[in-house]
Amino acid sequence: MLKWRDKSRTYRLWRRRTVGILRTQRVAAEGLEHLPLEGPVLVTPNHLNWKDIFFIAAKFPRQVHFVATYELFHIRECAQMVYQYGVKKLGRWIAPLMKPLSRWVAKTMVPRVKDMEAIPAKRGANDRKVFEHIKERLRRGQVVCIFPEGGTGRVGELRRFKRGAAKVVFDLWGEGIRVPLLPVAVLGTHRYFNFGRRLRLRVGRPFYLSEHLEREGGGNLESFTQLLYDRVREVLEG
Repeated sequence: MLKWRDKSRTYRLWRRRTVGILRTQRVAAEGLEHLPLEGPVLVTPNHLNWKDIFFIAAKFPRQVHFVATYELFHIRECAQMVYQYGVKKLGRWIAPLMKPLSRWVAKTMVPRVKDMEAIPAKRGANDRKVFEHIKERLRRGQVVCIFPEGGTGRVGELRRFKRGAAKVVFDLWGEGIRVPLLPVAVLGTHRYFNFGRRLRLRVGRPFYLSEHLEREGGGNLESFTQLLYDRVREVLEG
């Protein structure tokens, strides 16, 4: 029996199951060779829905540490989130069934999210702790994924980016740590799990804050965030 305290094994099992699901889809992945094989990397994809996490994790050869909503770390809050999602998607008629189901999902999901070393963040809040956690993971040489839109967007659109990714890279650059940003585009995940659907993952070339500062003769969070936005848009538009 799997011991969920074995964090790396938890991630491998989760990834293996996701890869199995992807065999029922039409999947195309481009640019995975741009992912550095070692050292810190900050992955910055567009965000269609929660299924993006499964898709990215399944295709990336290195373990990815995702920033996740804090509800996924607390059983009661997670159950409430699952309940609201189910009722919204299926209608009020499902409410009596969703109560016990959402509790079971939360009890199953929360320990696994913790074991996979996801990073908790409160949506819509200026949560400074999340950025400290991200920086600590990057100091360890890990791969961290942050969705710079700060939430899900619409298919074919890219929302204005938050400054969090730029802030993390600026802070670590001040410590002498060069962290590459990896622009990533995900397409089709709004239909993920539907048999035979086409999914695409595009990975752009990594770039560094130092390159931007040298080219511009300086810079700030706004200009670097705009550069990140432009790079992700380029990858998204192919």
